[in-house]
Formats: sequence, structure tokens, C-alpha cells
Amino acid sequence: MKKPAIIISILLILFGTASSAQENNEVPVKKPKRFSMGVQAMMIHTSGKDLNIADLGIGFTMRYFMTERLAVSAQLNSTRSLKYYTPGATLNRNGFEVPVQLEYHLLPGSKVRPFFAAGAGLSSQHTAMKYNDGRPTSYTYNQSAFLQLGYGVSFNVGKKMLLSTLLSYRYNVSTHQHGMALSLGFGWRHYKK
Repeated sequence: MKKPAIIISILLILFGTASSAQENNEVPVKKPKRFSMGVQAMMIHTSGKDLNIADLGIGFTMRYFMTERLAVSAQLNSTRSLKYYTPGATLNRNGFEVPVQLEYHLLPGSKVRPFFAAGAGLSSQHTAMKYNDGRPTSYTYNQSAFLQLGYGVSFNVGKKMLLSTLLSYRYNVSTHQHGMALSLGFGWRHYKK
């Protein structure tokens, strides 16, 4: 339980340092609020007691900039595990997840914008365990909550297109498993007048 607290503390220090360092050098510019949406592909690696599994996913993502630096984003992802073999069985896992996060973007007005992200999400997974010894396949269904902290970069391409990548650490509050997620996305930016 100490890992999430340490990571949250580090991100808060980084947010504060980046914010105070850049506020002294920037000229206030009033810009329209922005909304972006897109699709993404992702890979999630989860590990914990007796578990070490990778999931692939696709999803839909939305981001709304409340200020030039601060944004909130939400995703709807569908995930599927790569076949995972345990001694005596094969595990298949399918699921959905809905992460929501707050993002702090650096370098306003730049085409390349690094950002920090912190948030939480809910996941729902259906798992099938097929045993090699002839026992009937067992099925489980579970829902869980997770916390995530990450670092990403957005690339503005032209006037409307956006490429984005995010690497995040995840901690599942319900199962105490942890892992890393990498997502690559493509989207469209819209300006509100």
C-alpha cells in the first residue's frame, strides 16, 4: 500500500515544481477551451500473487481542457488477454474498463505537449480457466477498482489531428495487483467558441 502513496507524493511535487517554474515565464493568453476524442490501442501487464498476464485492448477516449494546462479525460476500453498458461490450465480473460483521470499538460501552445496524469477506474472481467486434466472449465466474473498514475505526450498534427501516448502505473485496489499500461491513440481536436 506504500507504493501508491509514494507515487502520488512524487507527482504532486512534480506538478507543483513544473507549475511554479513555468508560471513565472509565461504571458497569460486566453484561449478557447478544447475538446478531443479519438481511438486508442493499449497493452496492460498485470502481476500479483500467482498472476503475470498481459492484456491487449482497444478503446474510445475523450479529453476536455478546462484551462490551457488542466484537462480531464475518460476512456471506454475493451480488453482481451493473451492466452496465459499456468501449470495444468489455460486462462482466457475478456473485459471492459472505464478510467477517468486528471491531466496536467506542460508547454501550452506547443505541438508536442508532455503531461502528467492521475486517476481511477473501474474494470469488469470475465475469466475462463480451462483445465488440462479434464475438469470442467471454470468461469469467474469480477469487478474491481484501480488507481493509475502516468506520464504521456500529445502530438498536435495539423489543425485537427492529435496523436497521444500514455505510460501509466496501475494499482488494483480490490485485488492488490499492480501493473503497467501503455496506450497509443489517434484523435481529433475540436475548439469551443
